[in-house]
Amino acid sequence: MTFEQGAATILGGASAARITFWLKVWNALAFALLVLALDRLLRADPAGRSRAHLLWSLNPLLLWGLVAAGHVDAIASAVAFLALALVSPWLARGRRRGRNPGALPGLVAGALVGMAADIKITFVLFGLGIAIAARRSVRTLLAAAAGALAVLVPSYLWFGPPAINVLLYRDAGATSDNVY
Repeated sequence: MTFEQGAATILGGASAARITFWLKVWNALAFALLVLALDRLLRADPAGRSRAHLLWSLNPLLLWGLVAAGHVDAIASAVAFLALALVSPWLARGRRRGRNPGALPGLVAGALVGMAADIKITFVLFGLGIAIAARRSVRTLLAAAAGALAVLVPSYLWFGPPAINVLLYRDAGATSDNVY
């Protein structure tokens, strides 16, 4: 997210409005990627496809909260969803229910969840979704855990104690400039 925000700052220059515009552009692209992924994954199920688009693509609350707000949640959501799509047999094309996804999809899915959690730590909960989707395969579960740790451990070691302290000692409340 540092690179995303840095690019928005470079493209936006000294104008806060232009910087915010570029942050919203990145969020809109992530949101659109997720919409396309939902559409492609559910193309064989017309009812599921309609539900997905009504609940995600056309949902004004999500459009307002994720795209228009300019926060990092849209990018984290797209990354975390793609992680779940890798290990969920009923979402991935060509797989039948009950089949195990394997170690490589588990490793990549874990790394993607680690990336989403690096963006916003609450997205680590998508790891539970991976655990449920891959519950019949210890190999997939271990690979997913290894992928997540391979991303999370170096990043928290790099940023050090301040990154951990903000997780442990921040109040549950919102900041003073938050309208929510």
